[in-house]
Amino acid sequence: AMMKGISVTEFGAPDVMKVADIAKPEPKEGEVLIKVYAAGINPVETYKRAGTYAKHLLPALPFTPGADGAGIVETIGAGVSTVSA
Repeated sequence: AMMKGISVTEFGAPDVMKVADIAKPEPKEGEVLIKVYAAGINPVETYKRAGTYAKHLLPALPFTPGADGAGIVETIGAGVSTVSA
């Protein structure tokens, strides 16, 4: 399945962030999938997007920024027992 998300395919200025159809992830063991209603780009993610963060910590391209967010649990992976979908 696909979903809308921000895709960064090259490091650079803010205009390298593009809305794209990306693969909807499946939660692995111990993970949950959150349906995000609000997301933000934090300062560290702006450095990663620009390619100016510590080189050994830069994400592989393409990547989707937005680790700060709010939403609801949509799906749970195996072994998750403290939340429910």
